[in-house]
Amino acid sequence: MYISVDRIIGKTAVCESEDLNTFDIPLSSLPYGVKEGSVLLKNSDGSYSLASDEEKRRKQRIMDIQDALFDE
Repeated sequence: MYISVDRIIGKTAVCESEDLNTFDIPLSSLPYGVKEGSVLLKNSDGSYSLASDEEKRRKQRIMDIQDALFDE
């Protein structure tokens, strides 16, 4: 399951799951380098890892949508 980091407040990441539920995760439980906008993969053991490929895919999708909207 992919999880998006919406924002970071103090030592907590406010995250959103694919089913649009929001929840908090302590930064100490997340991998080094996590930031607002990061996409995480929840592993079967309950840990999290950065999903860099998914994050790039999502950013490209957003850029494609923007290009389609403003490219007349």
